[in-house]
Amino acid sequence: MQLQIDPKLQGKGIGKSILTDIINESSQRPIRLSVLKTNKAQNLYSSLGFKIIDEDEHSYKMELSK
Repeated sequence: MQLQIDPKLQGKGIGKSILTDIINESSQRPIRLSVLKTNKAQNLYSSLGFKIIDEDEHSYKMELSK
């Protein structure tokens, strides 16, 4: 699954709200995602508690442990 916010609507808390809902509704399993190294959304993920667990040339793999 991918989550993308229209660039015109970014920075308004929409992505954070959606991710917070996903986190709150998830089971006790870790939540994992990948984000391009050039994508500023990685700051959002970090602010929500996601940690980098791996990386490749282009992406960070991040995880939120519950």
